[in-house]
Amino acid sequence: MNGLSDTFLLQYKGKLKIEEAGSYKFKLSTAAGLGSLIIDNKEIAFFKSPSGEATTTLPAGELPFELRYSKSMDWAKPSIGLSIAGPGIREFIISDQNGIGSEPVDPILINAATNTVLRSFIDIPQKRIVHAVSVGSPEGTHYTYDPENGAIVQVWHGGFLDATPMWHERGDGSSRAMGSVEYIDLPAINITTLQNPGVTWKADTTGTGFRPNGYRLDQSDRPTFRYTVYGRPVQDSVWLPASGGISRQISFGDDRQGTANEFVFRVAVSDSIVSNGDNLFTIGDKQWYIRVNDDQDTKLSVRTIGTRRELLATCKKQLRYTIIF
Repeated sequence: MNGLSDTFLLQYKGKLKIEEAGSYKFKLSTAAGLGSLIIDNKEIAFFKSPSGEATTTLPAGELPFELRYSKSMDWAKPSIGLSIAGPGIREFIISDQNGIGSEPVDPILINAATNTVLRSFIDIPQKRIVHAVSVGSPEGTHYTYDPENGAIVQVWHGGFLDATPMWHERGDGSSRAMGSVEYIDLPAINITTLQNPGVTWKADTTGTGFRPNGYRLDQSDRPTFRYTVYGRPVQDSVWLPASGGISRQISFGDDRQGTANEFVFRVAVSDSIVSNGDNLFTIGDKQWYIRVNDDQDTKLSVRTIGTRRELLATCKKQLRYTIIF
C-alpha cells in the first residue's frame, strides 16, 4: 500500500472460491482504521475497531467478495490482514503476509477528570486550526476555541481528546475530539461593524484590529478568552449551565475614547436557521440549537447570503447565549 495518502478509503473486489458449504470464520485487521467484509453480496461484518472476527455460513462455489478499508488515522502505517477458517481448513492468512507488519499503537487519550485545557492543532473540515485551545470538563461536554478569530469552532459530548497523532513518535501536533462532533462555526471572526445587511461576512480579521490577548483561568480552571477588536477590549467566557449545553458570554469594554458603538455578532451560520420563538433557534437539520438570553441590549435577526443563513445579534455591551446539542 505504498504511495497512498495518510488517510484513504480502499475497496478490493474479487472472487472467493468455496469448495465445501459450511460455517466459515474470518478475522480482519485494518491498521489505524475500520474495515468491512461483503461476501456473496451480503455484508457479513462491519468492524468498529481496527480488528475483529465474524462467522457466517457460505454455499459452495465462486462467490463475489469485497473488502473495504477506511484508514482515518494518519499517524500509523497502513496494513490489512485477513484470515479464514472453515470445514476441513485450519486458519490461514489469505492476505499478503508482507502487509501484516504494523505494530499496534497504544492510543494516547486525554481524559478530562477535572476542567482541562490543551493547546494543539485541530483539524476541522477544509482547515487546520494551528492555535486551537480545547477545553474539557468532567461532565463530558467539551469545546474547541479558535483564539485567532475569537470563535468556538466545535463542541462534543463523550471522551475528551485523542492525542496519539500529537505525541506518538514524532507526531504532527494535532489532537482529535473523542465523540460525536458538532461543527459550530467556520474559522472566521464572529464580530463586525456590519452596516450594509447585504455585505458578505468577513473571512478573516483584516481591517478589524483584532489582537488575541490569551486567556485567564478562574478558580475552577475555566478559561476566559480575551482579545481586542475595533479598538475595544472583549472578554469571552464559556461555561456549562446546569440545564445542559455550553453557555457563552461576550462582554465588550469601551474604546479609548470611552465610547461603545454597536457591534454585530454572528451567533450561527448554516444552511438552515429557523426561529422557534422565545429567542430559540434550530440550526441545520435539528443538529443543534441556540437560545439567546433576553437582554435589552441585544437585537436579533436572521439573514440569507447566497445559500447560507446567518443568525446575527446587534449589541453594545454584552451578549449571552447557550449552544444546545
